[in-house]
Amino acid sequence: MITLEPIPKGFQDVYEGVADEEVELNESPIEQLSGNSTATIRLLEPKKVELTVRADGDIGLSSIRAKIDGHVGPGDAVIATDFEWATVSKDATEVTFNKVRREKIPTA
Repeated sequence: MITLEPIPKGFQDVYEGVADEEVELNESPIEQLSGNSTATIRLLEPKKVELTVRADGDIGLSSIRAKIDGHVGPGDAVIATDFEWATVSKDATEVTFNKVRREKIPTA
């Protein structure tokens, strides 16, 4: 699962994907996994796709599976990538947590 930056409600983020071989869009290229903010994907060039993720649903997490038809060896294979993002209030303050250490659990 690839976690994307939170998106303020009413906005969308656009990502570009580049493949090493030509790809085609799957018949149903977006599968909603959770939440209700939506995404679309479109083919820009034979090796390039554009993924648009929207903060058009409820505040909270949404996730999708983007499916692209690719080639593995001599046959076709579905290449699936899962994305997750949070729809946040336009007035929200973003807090980012970074791991600073790992330590043994203290004993009482």
